[in-house]
Amino acid sequence: MSGNNNLDLYRKKARRVFGLGDFGFPSMTNVESQFWTFFMTDVAMVPLGLMAIIQTITGAIELVMSPLYGVVISAVKPGRWGRYSTWMLVCPPFIVIAYLFQWFAFGNGTVNGVVIAVGYTISHFLWNAIWVANVSLLPILATNAEERVKLSSKRFTFNYAARVLASFYLVPMLGFFTAAAGLNLAYPLIALFASMLMLIGYTIVGKYASKVELTMSAGQQEGQEKRKIWGPMLKAFVGNPHLIALIVVDAARNVGSFVLASFNMYYFTYVVGSMAFFSTNMLIGTVCGLLGAYLARFTIKFMTNRTACIVFALISAGSLAVIMFFGESLAIYVVFNSLYQALTAAFQALLVPLYSETCTFAEWKTGADNSGVIMGMQQLGVKLGAIFKGVAVSISLSAAGYVAGMEATPALKAGILRGYFLFPGTAFIIGGLALLLFYKLTPARVEEMQKEIEARKQSAAN
Repeated sequence: MSGNNNLDLYRKKARRVFGLGDFGFPSMTNVESQFWTFFMTDVAMVPLGLMAIIQTITGAIELVMSPLYGVVISAVKPGRWGRYSTWMLVCPPFIVIAYLFQWFAFGNGTVNGVVIAVGYTISHFLWNAIWVANVSLLPILATNAEERVKLSSKRFTFNYAARVLASFYLVPMLGFFTAAAGLNLAYPLIALFASMLMLIGYTIVGKYASKVELTMSAGQQEGQEKRKIWGPMLKAFVGNPHLIALIVVDAARNVGSFVLASFNMYYFTYVVGSMAFFSTNMLIGTVCGLLGAYLARFTIKFMTNRTACIVFALISAGSLAVIMFFGESLAIYVVFNSLYQALTAAFQALLVPLYSETCTFAEWKTGADNSGVIMGMQQLGVKLGAIFKGVAVSISLSAAGYVAGMEATPALKAGILRGYFLFPGTAFIIGGLALLLFYKLTPARVEEMQKEIEARKQSAAN
């Protein structure tokens, strides 16, 4: 009984700090997304051909590795702080070092490119691994549907808060470091600052979560668990239509998000005819995303996660349809784009607990806990979305008759606005239908499965 009380206490403490890693992580990725390509071409002087090779090869490596991070974490013997917390405590210092090599500009362009590519490969392998380890803690720290939603909402609230703050400090900080240390050192210094936020956040979460993991694993026979991991791992996919539905939904959501991010430049350049409101629109959208992520935790009082995701997906598609028909009005665009940003942030926050439910289903069905594998499959949706983004944007622009530098004709404006719905809107409809037709788990059924799993463990322990 004392052990259960300690476990509950440790969980409560870990839930308080959960999300700090999700504040530091996007702080680091924002620096990369904003500055890295420019840094390579204009500071490190990496030849364009070599830069294209670097981005193609590293992108291919990430795609291949995306479904394997969880497999590696689940297959490797747990470390001294637990299966997931060990990765979060050990990897961050190495990520900081490798990440700094992504901002190397002290040799000729070719040498810089090689060093940057090595740094990118190592840092991204490690940071994707700890991202998976972090999200895999969700089914461990949360014992019911309401707690899972609150924790997921908290994660994305921290994530969007980091993005909002970055929009204010990144450029001024870069200017400060450039004046103080020169351009070649300015980028490594801002990268160091952002990566240290990641290190601090994940270390705090890992320290608290490790007590939960170690308490849960006390008395378990890890050798037996490891021997039976590979067979049930395959069964977890083959017999888990709920998980397959989520992967489809996640890929569709990411296609929509990536395409819309790409189309915003075209919208303000050709439809509005001015970039003056571009940065403000991005800030408004991010703030709306922050509000959506925070408010997502309250939806469970009115409907299940599955129902909320279906509703939000379809309303998001409807918002994009409004932009398609009436988006020439900047006011209408801002209102419905803001609504879209809030809904998709809530949708994303609510989708993660559904992955957690499929972990329970897989363990109930196979007898093996492959949470790391299943939670890590969220990476696959991101990578698939990134791949299809290029194709979707190209098709949408071709359908609009776009040629670089052309006059903003009514036909071009209409074509760009159609691009807001052609792939993104359709993707959200497909995602909503996939959840409706193939995801059949309910909170009550998941809770029954969890009780059966606990009963089995108790019986095995006795």
